[in-house]
Amino acid sequence: MTVSHAAQKNGYVNHASTRRTAVRMRIHRQYRRLVLILLTAVILLIVLLFLTKGTHKVEADEYLVETYETIQIQPGDTLWDLADQHKLSTMSTNKYISQVKTINGLSDDRLVSGQYLILPVYSDQPSD
Repeated sequence: MTVSHAAQKNGYVNHASTRRTAVRMRIHRQYRRLVLILLTAVILLIVLLFLTKGTHKVEADEYLVETYETIQIQPGDTLWDLADQHKLSTMSTNKYISQVKTINGLSDDRLVSGQYLILPVYSDQPSD
């Protein structure tokens, strides 16, 4: 019989060894829980990506730019009014305004009477 078996038969328990084993088991359980949480998160992310893939909204950059139009700003004109007048009905107003600002180098939404703007003119019909 080895010393450890004899010690255990006589009622001697190595508490340091028992504590180490308990700590290892706790760390192992925490590790398994973490892996399970991460795996669940990855699966949920994949499911969400597949669910949202079919709900793609058509944006202005998916249209063909036929021409550009230059206009002079009149008193009271706003980017929103111009977008409503010049964009296709299926386009996002914010996307159209963003493109107008990019084309014209505008940093904000303020327009000045007499100012000239270049507006994209889109078509939802293929050009011949």
